[in-house]
Amino acid sequence: MPNPRKRLTGKTFGLLTVIAPAKPDRSGNTQWLCRCACGKETIVRYQHLSTGKTRTCGKEGCRGRGADSFSEEGFWGA
Repeated sequence: MPNPRKRLTGKTFGLLTVIAPAKPDRSGNTQWLCRCACGKETIVRYQHLSTGKTRTCGKEGCRGRGADSFSEEGFWGA
């Protein structure tokens, strides 16, 4: 299993580029502040980045360009 504390700043996952570490979620999961290719910033769990579950900000125009149809954004329509 990859180390979630690994420095990811500057790396790209789908349309998201990691900007900086973010505060862990309520469960203590590591999260990262990311910027989508459209310019929107979003916070994403490390696990979702590393598995490809989240590859865009979820904005309507971005969903079809990089998000998997079974991603959280695609499934819930966020």
